[in-house]
Amino acid sequence: MKEEFNITGIQAEILMLLATEPAMLGNDLAAVVGVNASTVSHALDMLEKYGLLTRRRCTDDRRVVRIALTDRAKRIARRTIEITQHILDALTTGISKTDLQALQRGLKRMADNCQSRARSPMQSHDFRNTRKS
Repeated sequence: MKEEFNITGIQAEILMLLATEPAMLGNDLAAVVGVNASTVSHALDMLEKYGLLTRRRCTDDRRVVRIALTDRAKRIARRTIEITQHILDALTTGISKTDLQALQRGLKRMADNCQSRARSPMQSHDFRNTRKS
């Protein structure tokens, strides 16, 4: 994405999400992308600076900011989706649907573990002395 469009991975992900779900708000984007709201806000600032999106405050609720992709951003988003699908196809060639589903479950469990660890204080643990079984 950086080479072809001069945008970061998070910016590309935001464009793809907004191309498929145009009504998403900043907090929604942060939750889906898995970053904090300030990271999304910075990415949106840059995308707006590059002329790839516009932001307008909702007249009914000034707290709500509507995000709209420009035509150029929509083209970039379509191309980004194509590139992502091509990479995914290449990575998963020869892997059965059952194995991919098992991998997805395992990765989801790992992500859930990370989230629960982030919510609770880190216990003192010396990982250098942990042995693999």
